[in-house]
Amino acid sequence: MSRDEAASSGRRTVDTWLPIHDWTESQVWQRIRTSGVPYHPAYDQGMTRLSCSLCVLGSRADLVRAAQLRPPLAAEYAELEAEIGHRFRNDQSMAEIITAAEQAATAEHSEGAATIGLGQGQLWWPRFERQSDRYGTVFLLTGPDAEDYVSFENAPVGRPGRLVAVVVETRRSGHCGDIARALAPTTPTVGEEITLGTGTLFTETDVDLGVPTAVGLAPADHRDTRWSRYTTIST
Repeated sequence: MSRDEAASSGRRTVDTWLPIHDWTESQVWQRIRTSGVPYHPAYDQGMTRLSCSLCVLGSRADLVRAAQLRPPLAAEYAELEAEIGHRFRNDQSMAEIITAAEQAATAEHSEGAATIGLGQGQLWWPRFERQSDRYGTVFLLTGPDAEDYVSFENAPVGRPGRLVAVVVETRRSGHCGDIARALAPTTPTVGEEITLGTGTLFTETDVDLGVPTAVGLAPADHRDTRWSRYTTIST
């Protein structure tokens, strides 16, 4: 077989056995959702790709997050670096990655120590979030008929942190959930604290009301989908 024939055969093999090799990331996730196939929980913990836990081809953000999730393994890598006198990668060492992971953890702890109340009401998320798969914002409804939006005019926009919902009252939800993801509303317990996501706080203004009525956290890795922990939003 000539080189050209071998290359052609290789392309046919890829098309046959790896049919998603030219799909976009959004197409892959859409297929996962529609098929109902379970995926690795590390994606919900902030990882954008999976291979080795600390992959030499991973992004810096993924490496830092992996070092936070598996500190003993990261420490083992760093010890090997020191033993053999070589860096994990030419552009960064595992020791540097561990330092960045520790700094990020310290920053998250410091940010969590300063709690800022944003509002109280019935928690919902805009229909757009489910349709676009961004899952980036939530809003609160208040008033006798739950028709008034809570304004987030005083929210500390631009600050990193966690968005946490504290349950002060329970009710039966009338929300349809997310059928594509097989998510349906459940009833939490009073006093439960539910983390909706982590990132940089932002708000979105209602064009009719002229005030910010939606609040969310933009992730540090700039991903386009699943900005929030959508599995907890449905609670």
